[in-house]
Amino acid sequence: MAMDIQGLSARYAVRRLTEADLPELLELAEGNTTYYEHLGQRPTLENLREDLAKLPPRTTSEDKYFLGYYQDGRLCAALDLILHYPTPETAFIGWFILRRDLQGRGAGTEIFSELLFRLPYRYLRLGYVKGNRESERFWKKLHFAPTGLEIPGEAYTMVVMELGRGDTHAFGIMDRPPEPGRDYGDYAPERYVCAWVEDDALQEAAEAVSNVDCYWETLDRPSKGLAWYGVTLVPPDSLPVLLSALEDRPGLQPVRRILDQAERAHQFVIHFGI
Repeated sequence: MAMDIQGLSARYAVRRLTEADLPELLELAEGNTTYYEHLGQRPTLENLREDLAKLPPRTTSEDKYFLGYYQDGRLCAALDLILHYPTPETAFIGWFILRRDLQGRGAGTEIFSELLFRLPYRYLRLGYVKGNRESERFWKKLHFAPTGLEIPGEAYTMVVMELGRGDTHAFGIMDRPPEPGRDYGDYAPERYVCAWVEDDALQEAAEAVSNVDCYWETLDRPSKGLAWYGVTLVPPDSLPVLLSALEDRPGLQPVRRILDQAERAHQFVIHFGI
């Protein structure tokens, strides 16, 4: 299933970049001298063209999203995102550059806060050039932590960092009602636009949601409450009860937004447990 690219940002227009965008991408890259100083190279149309097509092992062009973030028709940021790498539950950030005049103003943090909210993956991984303190501080501020893996190269060493969502639940809106007889038990939040919530936060509401009429994995299994370690199908008629159970509980605002949107559209919600 293709990712909803424009859904990644409320502020910016987001689209895939192509070779036609290389001159504008070069201008963006040339404004980030610190990044390229640590790489030991200068940005050129040729090496940017290579970046547009570069793929890690065991991935395809369908997994790669080289994205441009635009505002008022001007390129503000570029992001190279690889899905399902290096594991099916991981997304890899290969490249992120922000326009120089937007740096230090919270724009990068805002872009990634929205990205992390929308991406349906348990882990996000990236690498930064060892010694680039600016990059290190930025990623640590977003709660990425070193994995202990460092990859030496000819000109620099790459430090691998990762952000793990830990024990989390995902809630997504189903585009169409579940089909009778079909088993939805596979863990596949990437098929939906999901909101994520920590298990500790949802545990606070465990008793309150235990009487919500739901289905576990298939419409053939009506049940009560969420399947904590499985998949739950929540029918539209149960959403008001579920919303009431989660009302005014800290850490659950993103989930309530998803549930409220689904209730207004009278759609099923799918829940992926830990």
